Formats: sequence, structure tokens, C-alpha cells
Amino acid sequence: MYDPPALEYPIRVMFFGACRETWYAASDQEREEQALPALRALLDDWRAMGLEVIASFDDDYFLVGQPGSLQYAFFILAEVESMERLVAIVNRARTTVDDLRADRYFRFEARAGRRLFLLEN
Repeated sequence: MYDPPALEYPIRVMFFGACRETWYAASDQEREEQALPALRALLDDWRAMGLEVIASFDDDYFLVGQPGSLQYAFFILAEVESMERLVAIVNRARTTVDDLRADRYFRFEARAGRRLFLLEN
């Protein structure tokens, strides 16, 4: 049966991510010492801020370079306790932490919703 949309908690969130031009222009050393540590710190902080990761997906089997048709190359399905918390989590991506900013090398977009009512998960 169809239940009309209503704000439910936790909120289901899909993060869309892609490497920016600076990732492709970076040396292997810069990627190792700055870009990947910035992404690791961001993901660790997101979890510490209450993001419960359900699943992730990286389509790098058949994609090399800038993503084209979908504009994103990796995805994270998660849940978060509130819209306020989600805003703070997204804002963390544009925050400098230990002289590193994840948004220098990666771009993100978040979509909030609910589980598909016809599926259990």
C-alpha cells in the first residue's frame, strides 16, 4: 500500500561524489599526502557526526577520468537523525581541518528522502 510522503527519522540520504579537476591535476604524492587524507578525515568525521552508512558504490570498474553522463563516480547511502545534522554533515565537506579541505579535490551532493515504500530496506 502507498503511504504518502511524510518526514520520517532517521532520514535516508544519498551522497553523490566525484573527483574535481584538482584531483586529476595532482601528483601521486599530492593525492597520497593531501587529497586522500582529506577524504578519509571527512568520512571519519561524518560518521562521528552521526552519519550511519548503509552502503557505498564506486563505479571505477568502467569509468576512467571525469564522470560524464551521471556526473558522479561514487555514492554513499546512509541515514542521519535530523535535517539539522545533515546540514552540518554537508558543511563539513567545505571546512578546513588540519590544513586539509575535501572540497578542494572532491565534490559532493546530498539528496534526502525515505526508503522506497515497496522495499524492506
